[in-house]
Amino acid sequence: MLTLLRQRYARDEIDQAEFERRLDDLLETETIEQAANHRDETTIAERSQ
Repeated sequence: MLTLLRQRYARDEIDQAEFERRLDDLLETETIEQAANHRDETTIAERSQ
């Protein structure tokens, strides 16, 4: 989810305020285990975007 959010922000599909609001929502709802699983599933190329 974070990768997609970053991509949308980079493509100017959402503004900074919307990016920050959605990021806050993600951080409030994602557990450490979910974040670790997502990190393991995300390729290095995706992380660098």
